[in-house]
Amino acid sequence: MKLSEQIRLILGIVVLVLIGVFVSTRISVKEDQMVNLVVPGESFMRIEDLPVKPRPSKEGERVSCVTIEKKIIHKISSNENLSKISTKYYGNATKWVQIYEANKNIITDPDSLTVGQELLIPDIST
Repeated sequence: MKLSEQIRLILGIVVLVLIGVFVSTRISVKEDQMVNLVVPGESFMRIEDLPVKPRPSKEGERVSCVTIEKKIIHKISSNENLSKISTKYYGNATKWVQIYEANKNIITDPDSLTVGQELLIPDIST
């Protein structure tokens, strides 16, 4: 190997060592700066003190279900009365009282319904 090649090889190794030292010192400086990010006068919290949300179990989160009552709205047509509507929805003409009780705020007279009026049909199956 010639002398010029040996010098190039040594210079190349020296340059690589210098770059390695430079990079390693910069990384450690950034880590030190990250640790000291507390502003004077402000409180700080350690990571260990932060609240931890429990992990869900393997079978998944349990959710309680609530059954929502379905609402049926009936629009009054001509020649209808509460007994006919009761028979239509409940199969029994005597259940008209439940329809009346659920709609007292809009029915002034149970014997006289207005065409186009909308009535709530309550669920009486329970």
